[in-house]
Amino acid sequence: MTNQLHTAIQVNEEIDNTNKLYEKKKITYYELLELNDTYQIQENNLQINIDEIKIQINSLESLILFGENNSLNNMDSQSMKNDYISKYTILYDDLISTKFHISNIEIEIHKLNIEFNAFEVYIDNLSKLIPRINRWGNIDNMTQFQLDCEACSNNIKFKTQISIMDFNPPKLERN
Repeated sequence: MTNQLHTAIQVNEEIDNTNKLYEKKKITYYELLELNDTYQIQENNLQINIDEIKIQINSLESLILFGENNSLNNMDSQSMKNDYISKYTILYDDLISTKFHISNIEIEIHKLNIEFNAFEVYIDNLSKLIPRINRWGNIDNMTQFQLDCEACSNNIKFKTQISIMDFNPPKLERN
């Protein structure tokens, strides 16, 4: 999609609109960063809880296998172990869900970084367009003589630039 920006005023309006959108996206970016931090903390807390529950499950398993052979005690231990396994499953599912949310948020943050780069390049290119429009905006009102003078001037400038690029510096000889 190409925009037809014919005047410096239109270009400045486009720059202003782009800056407004950039600022709007920056707010979203910072909100996503905060949300990502919250999910990171939640992930760490879930992992701590999961690790604690694993220890509790392992200790109850050890008690069941190697503890006293009291059947009432073993039933209570097995019941507690089953409760911890249920809690573990719930926390593990929450952890997976949290990691999924973190991944999605990080993808969105990455996309916004790309958009910010695109905005900066676009604004830079629009800023470069203003002097061109100011220089060539009056071309329809120029006489043929003025057009010929401008073309000749541009030709001389172009040849000067080419000659500078084609200039071979002297080679240094070593003894």
